[in-house]
Amino acid sequence: LKCNRIAALKRELKQREADKESLVQQLRLKRSAAQKMHRRLRRMQHRLSMDETMFDVMLKATNNVKSVCEKAEKLPRKYRRDLQTVYQRKHKQLEIEWREWSLADIIVWICGLDRSGRFKKYATRLQKLQELEEEEEDEEVDEDEEKEERRNGVLQLHEKEEEEGVNDEHNGMG
Repeated sequence: LKCNRIAALKRELKQREADKESLVQQLRLKRSAAQKMHRRLRRMQHRLSMDETMFDVMLKATNNVKSVCEKAEKLPRKYRRDLQTVYQRKHKQLEIEWREWSLADIIVWICGLDRSGRFKKYATRLQKLQELEEEEEDEEVDEDEEKEERRNGVLQLHEKEEEEGVNDEHNGMG
């Protein structure tokens, strides 16, 4: 009876040692799997951290690009407004001094009234008028020069006659 009991206990001991070895092996496998999972988790956390950083950088870059685009869109409008303000100021100043305008100034003013180009047809007519006016001025200048030359000729002739009269008096003719 004792022998049977010892044999049964030995078998049970062997079985338990085999079970223990199997459990130790399972534990090693689970620890190895846990370590692999832990390393994988750290890599994923690192990747997530890098993705979050990249997302933040991309968000900032996107906001900067949007800001630059908004400024770029506003800039031409601002320049256009500034140019229009300067144009209107100069235009008003010109209109105040309209009595001193030349025909060329009048042509520019008329054409500037309508930017669609409807008044361009008047520009050519007025330019022809300006050319005629300039021709008349040139003719007047030519006439003035002729008058001046005649006047100078008459004066020279008169002076010559006076000199001759003075010379005649000296020579006893007077």
